[in-house]
Amino acid sequence: MGLAASFASSLRDYAGLGVVIALAITVLLRSELVWPRRLGLLALLTAAYLFVTPFSIGFVERNAESWARDNGGVAEPPETPKSFLWHSAYIGIGWLPNDEGVTYSDLVGYFKAREKDQDVYPFTADYLEIMRGLSTSTQFAMLHSAISNWRRRRRLRCFMTTQGSCLR
Repeated sequence: MGLAASFASSLRDYAGLGVVIALAITVLLRSELVWPRRLGLLALLTAAYLFVTPFSIGFVERNAESWARDNGGVAEPPETPKSFLWHSAYIGIGWLPNDEGVTYSDLVGYFKAREKDQDVYPFTADYLEIMRGLSTSTQFAMLHSAISNWRRRRRLRCFMTTQGSCLR
């Protein structure tokens, strides 16, 4: 599982980290295991998780940069942000039914960002800053809507059960 989580993290920043944390917590909470065995399993899980992303992918990147430098190519890739959290947070809203028109699609995020700035490109620092604003405003709108719906249902339930005198 640690290798699979590490591979997932190599494709999308920290995609497998949640799985590793859940496995680590599970290992720690297993009362039938003695502490040396728990620690050994945690060490094995950590080594497996670190194997693909930092070690193997890092080795491949260093090797490619060295080859490019030796052969007159570009040694430094263009600077891109290291985390796409706000993009993922915004399109992740699309997993839930919402009134905002957000679906789980990279294109939805890109088109929304283009509405704010016609010159923005995906996954640049400017793009992620726009996604941050969209994500937080959409999440607040959804939270406000959920609270309003809950209060409306609560008032209706109180009215129907006590004919208007709801106990608080």
